[in-house]
Amino acid sequence: MTRVISDNNKQIEIINEIHNLWLRAQGSQTAEQIMAVYDEILKIRPGDLEALTHKADAAMEIREFHWALSLCNRVLKVDDANGHALYQRACAYACLGLEAQAIEDLGLALASSSSFRELVTEEADFENLRGHQRFEDILASIELQR
Repeated sequence: MTRVISDNNKQIEIINEIHNLWLRAQGSQTAEQIMAVYDEILKIRPGDLEALTHKADAAMEIREFHWALSLCNRVLKVDDANGHALYQRACAYACLGLEAQAIEDLGLALASSSSFRELVTEEADFENLRGHQRFEDILASIELQR
């Protein structure tokens, strides 16, 4: 019984430490600072999908598209329907000029979660997709759903 209590206390400490790191990431000023915090989370909890997808967000902020793509691929290898990773990978593909892959991932991201609909119309990373018929169809379907 004592061992169970001790193990539970250790788990609580880890959860509190990770929670504090998430709070620190929210208060960080630069993408580099944010990424350092996510790296700390990943040291404690390797393979944390949420930390990896948020790190991909930060990589996109500093225009490290290949790095963001790699992080998203790590997440999608574990959870192939992760909407956040699909959306970020669509952004990375779009910025790398890989329009077909970007549009494919964007469609999958929107199918997994409607919360991305609001982001798509204002997403600067998708600027070079404008004029592509499949992308315009996605935008039109979003407008119809409003």
